[in-house]
Amino acid sequence: MKIDIDETLPEYFFKFTSAKRAIEIVKNSQLWFSNPKTFNDPFDTNIDLIDFEPNDKQIAMVINDKVQGNRRTRREEIKKNNKNAHRIRNQFSEQSNDFFQNSGVCCFSEVNDNILLWAHYANNHKGVCLKFHKTISDITTMTGKVKYRDKYQKASFFNHEGGAIYHLIFTKAQDWHYEQEIRALRILDFGKTDFRIEKLTEIIFGCKTEKRVIQYFKKILADLNLKHIILKQATQTKSSFKLRIE
Repeated sequence: MKIDIDETLPEYFFKFTSAKRAIEIVKNSQLWFSNPKTFNDPFDTNIDLIDFEPNDKQIAMVINDKVQGNRRTRREEIKKNNKNAHRIRNQFSEQSNDFFQNSGVCCFSEVNDNILLWAHYANNHKGVCLKFHKTISDITTMTGKVKYRDKYQKASFFNHEGGAIYHLIFTKAQDWHYEQEIRALRILDFGKTDFRIEKLTEIIFGCKTEKRVIQYFKKILADLNLKHIILKQATQTKSSFKLRIE
């Protein structure tokens, strides 16, 4: 299969969250990078998206690189693994899975007005949407757009090299296409990560966000002297199933 790598990012992208978590993000200038084990989609970052089956040439390369000893010893080990490559396959599969499962992912979207995103990730429209400049990706190892696929296709670990890992991280089922997700990754690091507050440019309140919550955000921004952050709110239109940000 062909690995489609797209690292072009829009100028801004958005994070939907609850008001409580948004307050913590603003106060502490920290974003949370989740461990993939906690994802709600069991197919997301599933190691089965990678095919670890090596061919004879690749087995020889691995053995020559890993096995100590003379040429005869290596030849015997290569012959043994050619008949049954499960040891190499399982070794690389387990190592890759452990490596990624100890990394962190932070999810954003290209859009700020999708009613499903507001419902699913912003506390049923009572939360907020945070707008970040694309340079927020400076705190990540890798940031890119998720690719949505109808077919469950595997990438070859040995033939696609780093592309197979990219496929694992940035591939989701077509059902999730409405999210238009931009995914940020930190290798071997998950949890809270500091960012420069200047990267946060807008706070958008949901159409059901309580007035007292909005007033509290205004107080926080005033106390922290964050004059650069613009406040907006999503409102329901009266003639369509759409939100207007104003």
